[in-house]
Amino acid sequence: VRLYVHHFEVLDRAGKVAFSRGYLLHSNQQSQGIWATPLDLDRGVITGTPTPVAMDGLLPSTSADGTLVYKRMVGGSQQLAWVDRSGAVLGSIGQTQEWLAMPALSADGARAAVVGLDKGVASIWTYDVARGTRSRVEFGSPFVQYPAWSPGGDRLAVSAAWDIAIQGLDATGPPQVVAGGAVVQMEPSWSRDGRHVVFTVYTGKSDIWFAAL
Repeated sequence: VRLYVHHFEVLDRAGKVAFSRGYLLHSNQQSQGIWATPLDLDRGVITGTPTPVAMDGLLPSTSADGTLVYKRMVGGSQQLAWVDRSGAVLGSIGQTQEWLAMPALSADGARAAVVGLDKGVASIWTYDVARGTRSRVEFGSPFVQYPAWSPGGDRLAVSAAWDIAIQGLDATGPPQVVAGGAVVQMEPSWSRDGRHVVFTVYTGKSDIWFAAL
């Protein structure tokens, strides 16, 4: 049990986890909301992928009968902004959304990618910096985070349900999964030539891996 408490502290820097009826419930301010991950507590083995439970919630707690109690996040919408090194706001990018996190700027500065919440669903959105228009990049998962631009600015690598996946901005098919499996894989980054993706793997400890494309 200690192993998996430590394991989810890595995913749950916001603070709290709860176990109920075969699921580990964990909140994460970075990826938004409360998620449930199937866990065999006797064997200490994760048996499935995280699924969203309450996208407007934090700090889960459960009663003996399995009722979930949590803190609901309230407040206004959020918007990307340019700031200088002193923290002064210089301007804004695009329209407001319910929640925004993990912004990444393309190498040429023309586009920004961000994890954004829209009608309770977290997705990867890209913004045209000059025009302020936005579009959704589909990864086929409700749990996406850490967008990273390819050197050419035509593809994004993300952590999608703990796999590392790549998708083109104009692609209509499924993304290319370059690192999958039953481990947590996060924080992708590209090599300068675009031929490798480097990422972090959590298996009770942190390791750096790379995938050749």
